[in-house]
Amino acid sequence: MSEALVPSQLFLPLPQHHVLICRACRHAVPPLAVARHLKAIHHLDHARREVFLEFASRFDLHDPAHVDEPGADHFPVPGLPVYDGLQCTASNCGHLCLSEKRMRGHWQQVHGRHSRLEGDWRHAPLQTFFRGNQLRYFTGSVVERSKDSPGHSRHEHMLKGDVVRTFYFSDNGQGREIAFGVPEASGTATQGAGQEKPGSDDGRASLDPADRALLDHYMTNTCLKIATDEEGRAVWSTAVVCLAHSHGFVMHAILALAAMHLAHCHGSNSDLAKSREYLAIASKHQDEAMPAFRAAVDEANACKSHAILTFVHLLILYSIATEQSDEWLLLVTEDQSDTVTVPSWLHLLRTGCSLLCTTWDLIEIGPCRTLALLWRKEVGLPQAGTILASELRDKFLAAIPPPGSPDEWTRSERDEYADAASHLALAFAYYSQPSTGPCTTWDILQAWPLRLSDAFLAMMASGHPGALILLAHYAILLKDIEQQWYFRGRATRLIQRIAERLDQRWQTYIESPLRAIRKPVVRPRRLLPAPV
Repeated sequence: MSEALVPSQLFLPLPQHHVLICRACRHAVPPLAVARHLKAIHHLDHARREVFLEFASRFDLHDPAHVDEPGADHFPVPGLPVYDGLQCTASNCGHLCLSEKRMRGHWQQVHGRHSRLEGDWRHAPLQTFFRGNQLRYFTGSVVERSKDSPGHSRHEHMLKGDVVRTFYFSDNGQGREIAFGVPEASGTATQGAGQEKPGSDDGRASLDPADRALLDHYMTNTCLKIATDEEGRAVWSTAVVCLAHSHGFVMHAILALAAMHLAHCHGSNSDLAKSREYLAIASKHQDEAMPAFRAAVDEANACKSHAILTFVHLLILYSIATEQSDEWLLLVTEDQSDTVTVPSWLHLLRTGCSLLCTTWDLIEIGPCRTLALLWRKEVGLPQAGTILASELRDKFLAAIPPPGSPDEWTRSERDEYADAASHLALAFAYYSQPSTGPCTTWDILQAWPLRLSDAFLAMMASGHPGALILLAHYAILLKDIEQQWYFRGRATRLIQRIAERLDQRWQTYIESPLRAIRKPVVRPRRLLPAPV
């Protein structure tokens, strides 16, 4: 975050609603969580936080439980994204949610029957002030203007024929429509936001035979191994490919990932010569993609935002897959200097949202909204989960040496360890809930690393035993994605490497991770840490 940033650039106060909106994160920050938000999310040190806290103290901010829903005349609320959501149509209900899956669950639990596809809910624009445990959607009436008007005041995300159209709100109240062509299985693609060359068929004509083969492999194999559900498969196989036909750097990223996938496939079959050939092809496409990607980031706008977000996801997978050296700590790389270096995939996870903060509202209602929602997924816990998180945190804190012992940690080390332990305990509690569905790669990679301070990463890089203990337990969560081709076996190797590094007196605190290696379980994320 820029040193020149002032509070009014980051925070948008809404006195009529008694909330403070973070412009970068696009949600309200509870008054008691402002300091933590500045430290954990925006990485501001204590001295810089003071001026932001003073700014927040000027306003009459209410606790989330006492913030009223806006009236119809205040919808949509500025500074908050507008989601294409659903509203239950049952009498005296009006339940709001984002997905059909959650709406079907609502009908089963609340109304006692299976929902019908037609008539039991309707589409509605949704907003929420807060995230996580305080998430509460509200809606409002929005008038749809005619096509002749300067803009559209109603947002939509819909599939009509072979074109996905997105309408969104802009700060000045003017709407804008962006259309993306979606290529069918065979045939021509619709002219979209970035038009194809005449006669390019579905985009393959502009590729040489080798690249067409890579694209076919991506569409029939690689993309299916990235997605975890039908919606995800539709995004990765259709919307992402459509963007690739409009943005060359996305196409190169797709071809690089497909080549990397083939390299792994041939490597696992002991065809090392073919594997090296595909590694070289992957590197070539990635090298061609990066300059155009950097240029797009420098000129980021509404039309390029979807492509940039998609590229970041592809680049994260590619970066993880290329780390054949298996950085011994995964989250930090060895560096002879005093500077802590994180792997490229983690750097992208920690900074990617800031690349697109000005266009995130558009992304969240666009053709790749699934990727955006994965990026901003909030961890909410019921009371039982909160209790479990507290118990797990206490177990982690038991590893802190008592005052006066030969291994005593400094005050700063204890504080950083306790903060990281709290975040890890929350992650375990969340993914141990029966209601938590299948975890995606993004869920696991974001569950803990994004919340770590630079100081704790420095402890990890120096081999601090506390940091290694927590990292070993995080590897239990990582085992849930260990079957993926780009991460195969790495969680197990990480635990083994940490066990080799830790002195004998610390081994008792990594019994659960070691047990996860010796006795694999069907759903590793259900295996809870139990340090002595």
